[in-house]
Amino acid sequence: MFRIGRQHAGTLALAGCSGAIDLLAITALSGTFVSVITGNLVIFGYGLGQPEPSRLIAVGIAVPAFALGVLLWFGLWRSRPAAVRGPLLAEFGLVAVLAVVLLAVEVHPNDAVARILLGVAGVAMGAQSVIANRLKISTTYMTGNLTNALTDLLTGRRAQAIPAFLQLVALLAGAAVAAALYVHLRWAAPLLPLLLLATAIGLIRAPAPAPAPV
Repeated sequence: MFRIGRQHAGTLALAGCSGAIDLLAITALSGTFVSVITGNLVIFGYGLGQPEPSRLIAVGIAVPAFALGVLLWFGLWRSRPAAVRGPLLAEFGLVAVLAVVLLAVEVHPNDAVARILLGVAGVAMGAQSVIANRLKISTTYMTGNLTNALTDLLTGRRAQAIPAFLQLVALLAGAAVAAALYVHLRWAAPLLPLLLLATAIGLIRAPAPAPAPV
């Protein structure tokens, strides 16, 4: 029987955080994603074809910000490949900035503050992708996750497929709850990813080191 352990529950919280942040990026900041690079490239192509400068600017911020987050978090913790608590706390700082500014300032999509926050969110999602790689599970990139889950299911590896499907459900749930809060209780929407990330920090532990070769 499959059971959700502490570590997996933490990664589910991370996936929910990713879904919530992307929802806020789409609705409150720019109409673009901060963790779905494939989707952003399509949006960029749409902006080129129209042309639509606001889309080009938004993607032109989100994608480099994501890349910056990957480079920074990989570089800063390169000498400690098993570290997750420090990287998660640093990501928490960025998400806290996002939440505080959205609560304190009236932000309109594509205004100057929204674009700065879009960059902050992009860096945070790039950072989370590095952390997820260390945990060997996806919390932001779900196309490959779905492909692997379906492949595992069809080849009889049900135990490997279920965690991947749950990551998809967690991301969807994070986005759905964030959307409901944004519509009905807007002040609470920026707090959701912060709460989910705090939950992940409380649950996740550094992965066990790989056994030394014999």
